[in-house]
Amino acid sequence: MVDIIICEDNPVQRKFIQNCIENYIIEQDADAYIKVSTDDPDEVFQFVKNNNNYPKIYFLDINLNQDINGIELATKIRDLDTTGKIIFITTEGQMLPLTFEYMLEATDFIEKSTPENIRDRIQKVLSCIFKRLNSVEEKMIEIKIGSEIKFVPLKQIMFFETSPISHKLILNLTNDKIEFYGKLKDITNLSDDFIKVHSSFVVNKNSISSIDYKNFEINFINDQKCFASRRFIKNLKQI
Repeated sequence: MVDIIICEDNPVQRKFIQNCIENYIIEQDADAYIKVSTDDPDEVFQFVKNNNNYPKIYFLDINLNQDINGIELATKIRDLDTTGKIIFITTEGQMLPLTFEYMLEATDFIEKSTPENIRDRIQKVLSCIFKRLNSVEEKMIEIKIGSEIKFVPLKQIMFFETSPISHKLILNLTNDKIEFYGKLKDITNLSDDFIKVHSSFVVNKNSISSIDYKNFEINFINDQKCFASRRFIKNLKQI
């Protein structure tokens, strides 16, 4: 599921944007919901702060007539959500360079012109986002950590391993590790990209850089490595 957030100070334009998105969701049967539609940037920030379960798409006006503008709001969002898709919809076309200056990685910048153009651009950007979310490059893996569901980009996952702490697993990411309660046998059910290579290791096949069949070692693109057993290493020959 994907959360969609709209922040636009003009109520007529906000309703129009909302209708465009809702029509797309219905027509494409997209697994997405508009969770926030408001003129208050703080309402957006509080929602993002307290809801990190699902991937998010943000439609932000730049001139919000509030204490902060849309670019400043996007900066605050980026501090909490590094993978969310940000789309600016605005009359302030000259503000486009600032989105690069602030390194916001905006997905699109839609100028308010005709309703037809806005509707068309919204549909195109949503189609692009959902296509990428379903690809290997942007695929998100749903992992239950404690009482929360965390969505982790597949491309950041190297491998899972059993923890020295009973009933816990360690998720090895590109630049981080997450420890959580779980069973290794359940991990392979999360994605066809996960392959069991040892009684203590499940790897993401897309993150493997090389395999040392002689020493039963698997090397990953971030220079980490794990062991494979003689029994399971044959599974990797099918990659």
